[in-house]
This record gives sequence, structure tokens and C-alpha cells, in this order.
Amino acid sequence: MRSSYSASKHAINAFADALRYEVSSLPSSSSSSSPISITTVSPGYVATNLSLNAFTSTGSKYNRMDANTSQGMSPEYVAEVLINSVRTKEKEVKLCEKKFKIGILLKVLWPSMLEKIMVKRCREEREKLEKQEKEGEGQQKQGTGNVGVQKEEKKE
Repeated sequence: MRSSYSASKHAINAFADALRYEVSSLPSSSSSSSPISITTVSPGYVATNLSLNAFTSTGSKYNRMDANTSQGMSPEYVAEVLINSVRTKEKEVKLCEKKFKIGILLKVLWPSMLEKIMVKRCREEREKLEKQEKEGEGQQKQGTGNVGVQKEEKKE
């Protein structure tokens, strides 16, 4: 489940927008811009441990690296773009594939179509997860357990 993750991303964007509007009215030594700039960088998939540490709808740890995350951009690349965007005082940066940028446009221009696309995607992801869980249960019964699970090291 990524709903809480998505909600926090939307909240950050709304906060940044409101803050950007407020600081735009601050006095500046130059008449052309505010002394403070606000940059929001919204990356697509980044190759991190996000999916490993995510929680399922039952509250258990997902504990799997999903394909989108593992094939995502490197954190170093995202950091480089972020730093350059702040330096050049860009307001918003959507750092993702075109298909995700199209999704952003659909949200504004044709929300019912985006909803259909996302419901289908969520259904497919849920079915895929359920299939993986069933396969994992079968493998554990055969004694091959821990498939797709990252082993935690003991701290002493």
C-alpha cells in the first residue's frame, strides 16, 4: 500500500506551493525576485530500499525489492539534479519518465481516465503480490523459504 506515501508527497507539494506564494511577496534588494526560492523535485522511481521497508495492507513488512524501484534512477543522479535545480532556482522539477508526466496532465485534464488507469494498475499489482505470497508459502512448505526476503543481520 502506497497511499500514505502518496499522501505525504502531495502534502509536501501543496506546502511548497503555498510557501512559494508567500515568500514571493517578501521585499527584495532586486525588484525582480524574492530573496528566497522554493524548489520542489518530484522524482519517479529511485533505486533505494523503499519497497523493502514498505508495509502491506495487513501492516506486515513488504520485504521485497519491486522491479520498478530496483530499476529506478540512482540516488546520486537524483541528488545531482536536485542540487542543480536549487542552484538555478527552478520552481518545480518532475524527474520521471514521460508516461508519468502524462499521468500528471491526466490528473488535471481527464481525472476519470487517470482513475481507470490507476485502479487497473493497483488491481494488477495486488494480484501479482498475492501470487508471490502464495508461491512463497508453497516454497516455505518445501523447505526453500526466504525467497525474495532480505535477511537482516544480527546486531551484537
